[in-house]
Amino acid sequence: MDIYRKNKTPRGKRDGATSTLGETIVMAAVSIGRDGKGAGGAVGYFEALAVQQPKLFVGLLGRVLAGEEAEPDVTSLLRRMKRIM
Repeated sequence: MDIYRKNKTPRGKRDGATSTLGETIVMAAVSIGRDGKGAGGAVGYFEALAVQQPKLFVGLLGRVLAGEEAEPDVTSLLRRMKRIM
């Protein structure tokens, strides 16, 4: 059984481009913040996103929680938010 994929990266390991892109996205969120000037850092950015684009935020939240066992309160909150939108 070959543990390598087509591009020779071991299964389950991220390649360098994916890691770099993720770090760049986080750095951008930190720089922008809630007010476009860095207020609140990445948390501020996502707070503003939740208020201004709730559908997008719920989608991102769902993706983050998809691989994790969500607490019942979070799961029911997501269901209610999806029904509203």
